[in-house]
Amino acid sequence: MGTRSQIQEIGQAAPVWVDERRVAGVTGIALQTLRNWRFQGTGPPYFKIGRSVRYRLNDILAFME
Repeated sequence: MGTRSQIQEIGQAAPVWVDERRVAGVTGIALQTLRNWRFQGTGPPYFKIGRSVRYRLNDILAFME
């Protein structure tokens, strides 16, 4: 995994979409917590594409700050 600045550079070049499992793995936030936050309308912004949930990398980085 790259440094935080490298990750931010990638995210600024083009929207990078990640799934909920990757978000959970990278952030250390439990998958069930992400799901609960979506149900409650809190947490980082997300998008549904069909039945798939996706997060923009920039949104995750902003949420973590």
